[in-house]
Amino acid sequence: AALRVAPRPRRVLDERDRRDEQVVRVAPGAVEPVDVGAAVGGVQLPAEVDGNNVGLAGALPPSLGELGSSLTYLDLNSNAITSVPTEIGALTGLKELDLFNNAITSVPTELGFLTGLTRLNLRHTDLTSVPTELGALTGLRILDLGYNAISSVPTELRALTSPGLVYLALN
Repeated sequence: AALRVAPRPRRVLDERDRRDEQVVRVAPGAVEPVDVGAAVGGVQLPAEVDGNNVGLAGALPPSLGELGSSLTYLDLNSNAITSVPTEIGALTGLKELDLFNNAITSVPTELGFLTGLTRLNLRHTDLTSVPTELGALTGLRILDLGYNAISSVPTELRALTSPGLVYLALN
């Protein structure tokens, strides 16, 4: 089942809405726009996706990458997601990625392409390792890898200890 942009916007009032941000709510099998970002091929793409605790299960589809570089915020925490596609690397505009509390056992190396990330939350997943490519995310201010079974941390993550990193959680 692909993530798709619903044909008609549906207004969802939440805290981000009140701040006039561009947010979408996710339902299994659909992305329902509230406000939209860039247009590609006549389709309005969201700037933010809030899929917190909406019952998503299994592997995220490769079509996730089609949400494009205008996406800045992706929150899919507290679902039953088991894997993330390599196409996530196409979301180069992401600033915040939250996959907290899912059943993800590994993340693709393509996360290293998301060099604009300032916040990456992989807390309470089932990770046993992290790719060395995360060392390329030198703009991170928050990296949360807590409550996982990570046995070793790549030395490349030392690059993240710049003055900008204000929160780092490991196991």
